[in-house]
Amino acid sequence: MGNIQVKQTFLELEFDHNESTNFSSILAETILYEREYANDQVLVHQVLPLSSMDQEHRKVLVILNITRDLNNLGEKISY
Repeated sequence: MGNIQVKQTFLELEFDHNESTNFSSILAETILYEREYANDQVLVHQVLPLSSMDQEHRKVLVILNITRDLNNLGEKISY
């Protein structure tokens, strides 16, 4: 058994909601950005609608679970 660190992160995302918006791409980019080390595992725990500001704009709360093996971090990711 390794030295495992688990944390939960809460993010508010605001985006345009139209035909050209691909929410799954936005979410995938967000998950990649939340990784600090190459071996971090980031999973979406839940996506909750916060508001529908109007027909074209949406706001959601994304809850992510991040698991890190402190004995096997991998390379530090820099953006």
